[in-house]
Amino acid sequence: MHKELKQIATDGEKSYCSYEPLQKVLPRLSKADLSDLKEDIKKNGVRDPVKVVKLDRNCCVVLDGVHRVKIANELGLLGKVGSQIKVEFVEAKKEDWFRIGLALNIAAKLGRQMKRRDLVKALYERYKEEVKKPRVEEFRKELESYGLYLTERTTRKYIFEEHKPGHHKHVQPTRTRGLKKVPSERETHVISAQTSTKLSNTSILLNMASVANQLGTNAEELIKCLFELAPDLQKAAKRFNEAPLDMLRKCVEVLKKI
Repeated sequence: MHKELKQIATDGEKSYCSYEPLQKVLPRLSKADLSDLKEDIKKNGVRDPVKVVKLDRNCCVVLDGVHRVKIANELGLLGKVGSQIKVEFVEAKKEDWFRIGLALNIAAKLGRQMKRRDLVKALYERYKEEVKKPRVEEFRKELESYGLYLTERTTRKYIFEEHKPGHHKHVQPTRTRGLKKVPSERETHVISAQTSTKLSNTSILLNMASVANQLGTNAEELIKCLFELAPDLQKAAKRFNEAPLDMLRKCVEVLKKI
C-alpha cells in the first residue's frame, strides 16, 4: 500500500483508505461532535455520500467522509446487505487529491465542524515547507484555490496570534496621581443616563407645578392625587393613545370649564 495511505475500514474485499497529507491539516473533531455523529449514524445510517477516488479494483481513497467511514465500520454497518454507505466517486489525479479533498471538506463543514483558525495554521505550516520566502498575500491566494476566502487581516490573525478559547484579558484601569480620571465608554453611558433621568424628573416636576397652579393647589397635593389616580390615568392615556401628562392637561382644561 502507498506510504501516504492508511487503511481505515474494509467492506468485504474492498478497503477504504485515508490520504494522510490531507488528514494532517484537517482539524480534528471534538469528542462531543464525534459522539453526535455516531448517534446520528446509529439512527439514520450514513446519509451524506462519502467522496472517494477509486485507486484500484479493491481500494478507495476517502477525500471527504473519513469519520463517517470509521464510525460505520465500528458499528458494523459495512458489508451488510442494504446497509452499505453511499459512495460518490471523484475523478482526480494523485497530485490533485490534496486540493480537491480540502475543497470538499471546506464546502461540507465550514460553519459547522471545521475550525478555520486551526486549518489555516496547519496549511500555513505546510506552505512554509514548500516555499523559500513565505508571503501572506501569496498564501491567501492558495487558500482561495481551496475555496477559503479570508481578508489579509484575518489571515494574519489566524497565523500569528495565539488563540485561547474562553480567555478574556482583563485590563486594569490606569490611575495617574494628580490627573482627573477619564470615564470609560460604559461609565459615560451611565453618567449620561443619570443626567437624562435628572433632567426628565426636573421637567416633570415643573410641569406638575404648572398643572397644580392651574388647579389652584400645590404640587405636593397634586402628587398625592396622582398616586391615587395613576392606574386610571394610565389606562385612559393608553386607550386614547396619549401621553399621561398630555392626558392630565386635557383633564385640567375640562375642569377649568366646569
